[in-house]
Amino acid sequence: MTTQGERDPLPAGHGDESTDTTAAVRRARGAGRRITVWCALAGVAVGAVWVVTNPGGLLPGLGRAKASESAGLQAPGIPQQSPLTEAQSFTAEWYFPAQRGIDHDGFKARRAAARQGADCAETVRDRAQDPLKDSGCQGYLAMNFARLDNLVVSSVTVLRFPDEAAAHKAEAALQGEKAAALLFTAPEGGTPGPSPTTATQPVSVTRVATAGHYLTVTVSQYADHRGGTADEPLKEAARATSYAARAPFGWM
Repeated sequence: MTTQGERDPLPAGHGDESTDTTAAVRRARGAGRRITVWCALAGVAVGAVWVVTNPGGLLPGLGRAKASESAGLQAPGIPQQSPLTEAQSFTAEWYFPAQRGIDHDGFKARRAAARQGADCAETVRDRAQDPLKDSGCQGYLAMNFARLDNLVVSSVTVLRFPDEAAAHKAEAALQGEKAAALLFTAPEGGTPGPSPTTATQPVSVTRVATAGHYLTVTVSQYADHRGGTADEPLKEAARATSYAARAPFGWM
């Protein structure tokens, strides 16, 4: 029995629905916070492992080296090799590798012979009339490039000097007919052509030019040593080989 204004009592075991709902929400929120905390802790742990194994990603100067850097790393206990000096890298294979050849403005040629040395007198025909004597020449490259159809062959001589002044002085000493004082580097198994002392000489185009403290001398001839007047095939070969000879040294 109830009095007016009173609510019927709820049966035993039943509570206020809003209270139960609020408690459930609180329990769900608490569980969500615990999950968030555990996720955060797991993320921190993963991040710590990543920093240990890859510190360079966050700390400048540490961590895994770049691919280009790691290629030069050596195992502990092996002495680090010093980079090549200019004199050591002054080789035909370094600057003019056989597999590359010449490909310039439609002119294509392959390297048919190559040699190098420190005694520049080895590049002259007559040591008694050596235009490079006392020039300070420190080394040379001597190569032959043959056009792919073997119509034209070019002798390329690169001389290294201590400075640009010495290179320009040698350039002046080899101007005009004086450039014939240098040996013509022939293809391997080929013949160098007539000597400058003979009456007839093959037609040729010669270019002498400096590139920094290097001097390049290029001579282009027909492979059959024919005479006559220099025409476009020879001029084209001279332009291309002279440019190719200077190109590696233009920035030095």
